[in-house]
Amino acid sequence: MLSLHAEMTHIHPHLPGYLFCMNLQGIIQSATNAVSELFSVSSPDALLNRHLGDFLTATSLTPITEHHQWLINSRQPQSFEEIWELHDHRRYVFLSQYSLFYSAEGTVIAIWVNATDITAIKNNLQHVTEEKKITALYLKNIVTHLADHVFWEDREGRVLGCNDQQAINVGLKKAEDLVGKTIDDIAHLLKWEPHLTENLRRNDLKVMHENKIITVEEEVRWTEGTNRTYLSKKAPLIDEEGQCIGMLGLAFDITEQKIIETQLREAKEQAEITNIAKSNFIANISHDLRTPLHTMLGIAELLQIKQHYPEQEDLIEGIIQSGQSLLQLVEQILQFSELESRHEDIQFENLDLRQLIENIILEHVGKIKSKNIDLIISYCENTPHLVKSNAQYLRRIICNLIGNSIKFTQGGYILVAVETVELFKDRATLQIIVEDTGIGIASHEIQHIFERFYRSDPSYTGKHKGCGLGLAIAKQLTERLDGKLSVNSQLGIGTTFSCTITFILANTTMDYFKLENEFLDADILIIDDHAKRREALLRQLPCKKKLALTSEKAVDLFAEKKVFFSHNLIIIDSEIKAIQPEALAKLIHFCNKESILPMLVLVSKMQNNQILSHPNSYFQQYLSKPIQPTEINHRLAPTWKKWRESQQRRTHKPIQHALSVLVVEDEPLIQKFTRAILIEFGCDVCIAKNGQEALLQSQRQFNLIFMDIGLPDMSGLDVTQWIRSNSNNKTTPIIALTAHVSEEDKARCLNAGVNDFLTKPASYANFKKLLVKYR
Repeated sequence: MLSLHAEMTHIHPHLPGYLFCMNLQGIIQSATNAVSELFSVSSPDALLNRHLGDFLTATSLTPITEHHQWLINSRQPQSFEEIWELHDHRRYVFLSQYSLFYSAEGTVIAIWVNATDITAIKNNLQHVTEEKKITALYLKNIVTHLADHVFWEDREGRVLGCNDQQAINVGLKKAEDLVGKTIDDIAHLLKWEPHLTENLRRNDLKVMHENKIITVEEEVRWTEGTNRTYLSKKAPLIDEEGQCIGMLGLAFDITEQKIIETQLREAKEQAEITNIAKSNFIANISHDLRTPLHTMLGIAELLQIKQHYPEQEDLIEGIIQSGQSLLQLVEQILQFSELESRHEDIQFENLDLRQLIENIILEHVGKIKSKNIDLIISYCENTPHLVKSNAQYLRRIICNLIGNSIKFTQGGYILVAVETVELFKDRATLQIIVEDTGIGIASHEIQHIFERFYRSDPSYTGKHKGCGLGLAIAKQLTERLDGKLSVNSQLGIGTTFSCTITFILANTTMDYFKLENEFLDADILIIDDHAKRREALLRQLPCKKKLALTSEKAVDLFAEKKVFFSHNLIIIDSEIKAIQPEALAKLIHFCNKESILPMLVLVSKMQNNQILSHPNSYFQQYLSKPIQPTEINHRLAPTWKKWRESQQRRTHKPIQHALSVLVVEDEPLIQKFTRAILIEFGCDVCIAKNGQEALLQSQRQFNLIFMDIGLPDMSGLDVTQWIRSNSNNKTTPIIALTAHVSEEDKARCLNAGVNDFLTKPASYANFKKLLVKYR
């Protein structure tokens, strides 16, 4: 038993290693320089009277505390392997040797820790073990799953190993049955002619005698009796002294390819002659059709602007629409003809991908509105602006995909999205998605939709116009750009086209769509009944804090006073169903006593001036649908800037940032009193009147929890323990609400996971003190 005097608690700072002494409460009494460096403090003196929890996270501190308790109970020196995770996210593995110090009376008064950093050892050991397992697994799978044949033999030609396919073709059941056999054994088994055997043996000996890799075509005959042609790659096996000890062979069956090569050679010349004649005919007839069509459309448009009888308007409009449809058909035929006949190098140029997409969408707005379709644009956060590609090809691809969706969609929505699949310093693989809620495609037709001239319904039905070239052109252009065009569809549900292309970035600085720094502290609420548009807006809005709700949910939360007041910018769609947008804006305006919240409204092009020009409008700005992400900052900036400047001129509240607070309390009067005080401090308050409600509510993340200890259905301490083990609030401060707090009660509360105490009835000042402490 070691007795401890005051001078013995002092550790010389220059001693090597991680040595420190602490009392039974975990308060550090002395330490070496290594410990102060680990905990990022200036010197060992800066550690004095600091708790170990000031430097280690709760997750890593818990098992360490258990080790301390075990040590005190057992009174035996012990070593533990511990994970030390610091608050700055550094993570170490230590082998900690613990010793106890005792007073003259035999009472444990301090713990001595000598810790050794074994992080690198643990990492290396784990890495080596995993590498061995992975290597063995790789080798086994490689041999088993290699296409066609793989085998290896010694210098005498005896088979040392192979895959099952090699053995089966010889007429054996598994690879092990072929081990030990030579080429002569196999020739005898399969009754090969001498020239087959000699050719194979000659190639094997060449590899082993000359120590060189060869690739040759070899002919063999297997058990079924037919000759097969193989492309064989054979390489010498070299030992550590550089001597050849055998040979490895890989053989791929190319019999069908050789037959096809012959057939293709014979067909190619005839196909080229036919294709040239066809392409020339299509190009000539298309050019001949375009001139009279352009003339006809010009005359019709001239008639439209000149004075004419009202009943003639529909006739003129019919001529224009029919002419445009016919011209589009001719253009597609001409495009397809050009694609088949021209194979020149593709010219790449710098282009703004986002602007290209939004310009294309603007061209289709008229058709989209006429069919009552919602069009939504969505970019992932790191979608680059400037890329290098062929703008003409890319434009045709996107135009054809959007045009196809418009043609087959009646109502619902069309989503145009860009997702980043891979992002590197100089290039990015992007996926351009066009998703619709149209009629969909039957499963048996999916495989045909990219075929030229294919139509899901015959032209004579008159349901959907077109010649079946748009998707074929899109696919061919995508492949010209080394991309891939795929489709996923359900009949009666809708269709999603995905165009995946790797783009070269136009500069080397990875010019992402940068968020404006001035918006990062905005807290934006979106109220929109369109699920896809809510999702798209959440992705595009340039801030970290944002929430999207349906109008029905917003009205319910408004009635409970659980929303609006924590947000500082609100966007409302003009077509919400649960309440008129102006009525909702008015309610928000009059219920927010702190300041005039900036509010924007989502409107169609025709509504732009109607809503804002209303004399009693509470909206400061609008966003036009379809919402163009590149315009969001432009619209938000003046409204947000004006509001923020007004806030900066206001007197700051004691608590500047709203806390999300859960109050678990069964007494109605205390509920009302607590809610009123917390709201006065700007908190977002949620009430749970019993333990079960608290368990459900705790799945949401809170900044602070007030917990009544005496609940009707279960103990507040049981609720606390469950929250610490199972919810999203494992580290959220929990304040115990109780009428009296004895030392025994405090101990039980602290063991359950409580952080602090508030005696009922609590005063305004005590609430303020706790809120400031845990803000």
